[in-house]
Parts: sequence; structure tokens; C-alpha cells
Amino acid sequence: MAAGTAFDAIARHPAFVGLAAADVEQVAAGCENLHLPAGGVLFAEGEESLYLYVVLHGRLRVTCRAASGVEVVVGESQGGEVVGEMGVIDGAPRAATLTAIGPVEVLQMRGEFLTGLVNGGHPAAAALLRVVRRQLVARIRETDERVDAVFESCARGGR
Repeated sequence: MAAGTAFDAIARHPAFVGLAAADVEQVAAGCENLHLPAGGVLFAEGEESLYLYVVLHGRLRVTCRAASGVEVVVGESQGGEVVGEMGVIDGAPRAATLTAIGPVEVLQMRGEFLTGLVNGGHPAAAALLRVVRRQLVARIRETDERVDAVFESCARGGR
């Protein structure tokens, strides 16, 4: 879609509030504004990780396949979050499938573009990395709580 659409989306997103118009324009040039209908797949587990996405509106269901092949819902992502960042950072295939729960709007950014922003010290890179850092810390804390609950259950004789 047009950079103007991406420009408007970036300019109104809380992570980018305060960026100069010229900085927003530079980021918009490297983004595409995408709309998914309910049930649309943003990306699938195992796919190559070429893009990260800033969720503007809507919610995405995060699922993974267990070793048995059963699909397991492991969480949700919503407006304001960045998704797909792990594969872009480490180059690994997608670790999960993200499916729109209802209509979803995202900004799509190529991983190489993000790398250029980071290497160039662009203010938008710092804004995105703050969001990613906050999300990763929250995921680690949630995982710690789940692991603690499993250990507690095992200590009481549960399985």
C-alpha cells in the first residue's frame, strides 16, 4: 500500500509518538500497511522470517504444533505489540502461526530495513526496540510463572 497509509499509521502509533515527521517518513518508506480479515494468517510456523509486524489494531491468536502434531494456543497478540521479531533477529524460521481473531491491521517491515534503522541509529529503531524489550521481558516472566506452577504441582504429587 501507499507510504501515506503507513505514514499515518506510524504517526498515530504510541511507540512512535514524538518522532519528527521526517523520521516517520523514512520509516513509512520501508513499511507496508496490511489488513487481514478474521481467520487470515499473518505467518505460519516454519516459514522463513523475513518481516516483523507492528500490530496496529485487532488481535492475533498465536498457535504452535506440539510434537504430537496437535495445535496448541499459546497466546494472543494485540494492538501496540510487535510480532515476528524473534525470527527476524535470529534468522530462524517462524516459531508459531499467527491468525487474525477479527479484522487486523499491521505494519509490515522487512528485517533488513530494521537492521538498517538500528545500524543507522534511527530514532524509530530505539522506539521499536523498547517495545520488543518490554514484550520479551513479559514473555520471560510469564514463562517463569508457568514453570513455577508446574514445579509446584509436581512437588505436591501432581503431574
